[in-house]
Amino acid sequence: MLDVLAALPLDAPPDATVYRVQEIAERVHLSQSALSRLIGRLEKDGLVERCMCPEDRRGVRVSLTALGRELHAEVLPLQRAVLGRMLAGGSGA
Repeated sequence: MLDVLAALPLDAPPDATVYRVQEIAERVHLSQSALSRLIGRLEKDGLVERCMCPEDRRGVRVSLTALGRELHAEVLPLQRAVLGRMLAGGSGA
C-alpha cells in the first residue's frame, strides 16, 4: 500500500490527477491486476481517487485525496527510518 501512495507525489495540487495506473505499475512491484485491486481498496478507504484520462478514455488516472496525503505524510518519516535501518544493517523492527 505504501509503495502506491509513495508513487503519487505529495506536492501535486489536491485535485490533480497525477499518474496513470500503467505509470504506477512501472514504479511498484505488482501486476496490473493486483495494482488495480489495491487501488480499488485505497479508493474505498478514501485515500485515492480515480478518474478517466482525458487524453485516452481507456486510461485511468489516480491521485491522492486529502486523507491520502495526510496518511502518507504521517507514515513517510517512519517508513524512511525503517528502510534506513534495514539498509544500514540494523534491526528493522
